[in-house]
Amino acid sequence: MAIGDTIGKGGSFIRKCIALGYAVLLTYVIVSTTAILGLATDQPDSAKDLAYITEQYPPFNFQENGKLQGISIDLLEEVWKRMGVDLNRSIIKLLPWTACYQRILNEKDTALFAMARSPQREQLFKWAGPIGPFRTVLLAKRDRNISIASPEDLNNYKIGAIKDDNAIQMLLDKGVNKENLHIEIASEPIIRMLENGSIDAWAHGEIAGIWLIQQSGANASDYEVAYVLGQTDAYYAFNKETPDSIVQSFQQALDYIKSNKDSNGVSDYEKILTEYIPATYIASITEQNEVIAFLNEAVAYLKDNGKEKALQEFNNRSGSFVRGDHYIFAYDFNGTCIAHPINPDLVGQTGLSDINGVDVVGRELALARRGNGTMYIVFPNPAHGGKEEVKQIYIESVNNSLYLGSGLYLSNISASFDQEARDELVAYVNEALQFAQETGKEDSLEVFNDLNGNFTRDGRYIFARDYNGRSLALPYQPEVIGTNGIDDQDPNGVYLIRQLIDVAKRGNGFTYYIYPDPSRNITQALKLSYVANVDDTWFLGSGIYAKGEEQAD
Repeated sequence: MAIGDTIGKGGSFIRKCIALGYAVLLTYVIVSTTAILGLATDQPDSAKDLAYITEQYPPFNFQENGKLQGISIDLLEEVWKRMGVDLNRSIIKLLPWTACYQRILNEKDTALFAMARSPQREQLFKWAGPIGPFRTVLLAKRDRNISIASPEDLNNYKIGAIKDDNAIQMLLDKGVNKENLHIEIASEPIIRMLENGSIDAWAHGEIAGIWLIQQSGANASDYEVAYVLGQTDAYYAFNKETPDSIVQSFQQALDYIKSNKDSNGVSDYEKILTEYIPATYIASITEQNEVIAFLNEAVAYLKDNGKEKALQEFNNRSGSFVRGDHYIFAYDFNGTCIAHPINPDLVGQTGLSDINGVDVVGRELALARRGNGTMYIVFPNPAHGGKEEVKQIYIESVNNSLYLGSGLYLSNISASFDQEARDELVAYVNEALQFAQETGKEDSLEVFNDLNGNFTRDGRYIFARDYNGRSLALPYQPEVIGTNGIDDQDPNGVYLIRQLIDVAKRGNGFTYYIYPDPSRNITQALKLSYVANVDDTWFLGSGIYAKGEEQAD
């Protein structure tokens, strides 16, 4: 009924008053409702109504030859498609990082990518992801010979960083004094200061930093990773006023793109990764934490229910400890398999080597005797039809009598090393071993450290360390000689020097870890090393990349 109709019918004062009161009430309701609806229309209805901004941060997002590209860009278009949103990369704005960060903090209806998700930022934004992991490092010119053995050493250097970058908080968390930091709003002045020596190092994402240095006209091969600050997962971040429904729909679309596999067992997410990163060598922190939590759950189950019941459950392929491609396996301290739900034929067998000759159980036992640890193997992935893939596994000892393990597959890393290249590697190391034993420690180390010596051949060379972890030979990085690397970890937390020592103490053998490849502009890649014990004080070795490409220690 219209307000005018109500007032126009009947002429009594009371009826007019009632009508007027009704009109006032309705007017209030309409005004209030309009206000409420007005507020509601301030909220975006869908992901299509958001403004999307990004920065130059390869391989996640960057502009090259006038085209926006990267993991985050391609993945975002797939998410839009999955959500039924008619958008493409042309609407994305490329801005300096500081401008991006301030805008998402202060402007509603804004999405920024890729952003490191940290405890300090957790409540400032809403999140969808992860997109993928990356390392934050200190990049420095090789000729500055920077030596950082512990976080305390960081205060010996002037370090550049970009304003609002998560690297700043990482430095402060490690005890770096603010007066040792030089903050700029963009990468260009930082790179200039690196080149002219005004600062010693730059705290930034590893791949992005190398790319930006190269783009600036400087020679990226003049730079090295002087120190690893940490590993972080990159996410899509949304202004905190963004409706939860939009963020949740975005996350659901992203999860589908990651989990939905084609007939070859490969997802669209994995295809995007491999387009920009030949080997996705860093495991997602989120996935790592999930595996660790899963393993801890299994340890607690064993302690609460006893060995017999726990092993029965762990061996049950339909049981509660088989979840997708995650499962629990168990070995006793004699190296005999006592639980393996995916490959029950292993139960009762002692020892296990993978397709590249790595003594899997021997390495696991070394970790178990320390209490716990993580390492790589190559093993059939049940989610990909039993295909041999790189797997990062975690080991946890229980009562010093058995150990449990679980892991996650790094499916984009090449898992196969050419047999001929492996044979050549073993022969090369054995040649060096014989030379060292016949020549003596001092004289042989002098030859191994000589870039023009007999053991430096087409990029291949010998490295050597003592059993305390101190470097004795590394011809392409002489500044490392004499430093102790016992606590050195690769991007996924694998203690690479400790595992080399473990293998060498057993006489000889292979092991994997992630390490910079000098032939690929110090890009991280999977390495298969072969080491051999010389005597009870030191060992030597060398290594190759997957598909037979040589690499350094």
